[in-house]
Amino acid sequence: MSNTGTHILFLPRWYPHTYDPMFGLFIRKHALTAAEKYRVSVAYVHFTTSESRTEISGDILLEVRSYIKRSGNPLLNFFRWMTAYHRAYTEICKRRGKPALTHVHILTRLGVLALFMRVMRGIPYVITEHWSRYQPGGFYHGALRKFLTRLAVRFSRGVTVPTAQLEKAMRAHGLNHSNYLVLANTVEKKRFYPEARPTREVKQLIHISCFEEVSKNMSGILKAIALLKQQRSDFHLYMVGEGMDWQQTVDLCRELNCDDVVTFTGLKQGEELASLLRGSDLMLMFSHYENLPVVISEALCCGVPVVSSDVGGIREVLKPRYGSLVPEGDVAAFVQAINSRLDEAQAPREEIAAYGAAIWYEDAVLQQLDHFYQSALRS
Repeated sequence: MSNTGTHILFLPRWYPHTYDPMFGLFIRKHALTAAEKYRVSVAYVHFTTSESRTEISGDILLEVRSYIKRSGNPLLNFFRWMTAYHRAYTEICKRRGKPALTHVHILTRLGVLALFMRVMRGIPYVITEHWSRYQPGGFYHGALRKFLTRLAVRFSRGVTVPTAQLEKAMRAHGLNHSNYLVLANTVEKKRFYPEARPTREVKQLIHISCFEEVSKNMSGILKAIALLKQQRSDFHLYMVGEGMDWQQTVDLCRELNCDDVVTFTGLKQGEELASLLRGSDLMLMFSHYENLPVVISEALCCGVPVVSSDVGGIREVLKPRYGSLVPEGDVAAFVQAINSRLDEAQAPREEIAAYGAAIWYEDAVLQQLDHFYQSALRS
């Protein structure tokens, strides 16, 4: 890890914090990848109902997490938000000096903040967008929001996205830039790799998500499992994670009489999560809308094939040999695809993993990120 390289300041909209250690974890992994060659600091602000406080940690990354108490007054909230970022920036500069480049993760408000820092402090910035809101039927609304987003993109030194499909969706909204880059999110080499194991009679299926029904469609997965259970008994599904719709998903599982073939593991992190994924035979994703879920990248790096709905940029990476795509919301097609994958003698795990490693492992991502940063710093 670098303590002497160029100083990069991350401004993420999503980032792991006290109340949700999984929130934006892929952005933190991105920061850790950048820290292989750069000095990386992170300023993150999170609204809470408890008293305001600041947490500072400074091992590989210098992370300043500011928790600010939410008020019923929007203007007061904005003032507290700006004050928290100013204090975080001051603390970071005191410890590591002025950043050479700001890296915004997720628009719009942090893009505007980075633009303000460019004007007032002369710090150029780049943007990485992850949000699927630009897709048709998404949540990208409001004249002021659209104006400010176009402004933030226009004056940045470049924009990265995890899929070409997201770039296309953003350009369709007038978010044009001469320096777009499709840049993969990082997958940890030390944890996500293929694991040799004997063929078994009962195949292990896995679904990992934040249990948010509107996008992740856990109910669709369970309806498919209920139909699959009528046809065969050689599988067991592990549903991993927690979130706002976890309990209603558990209740639906009981209603569908699928308790004997579905296990809800709750939140799994780190090696515990990776071990569960490495030991799986097939990943299931049936989202209504997505960009490119990091869990699909992690599954492929483990040599685990994927059955998914054909949404967002998933088709850009999921080759037919490594998984199956079905129309969004088509439960019958989803069941058929799962059946076909379960009937396979053996998935080409080593081949799938090698394909994933070349795209998502840290060294591959860092090479692209380094080129992107250097280009932005030279502009």
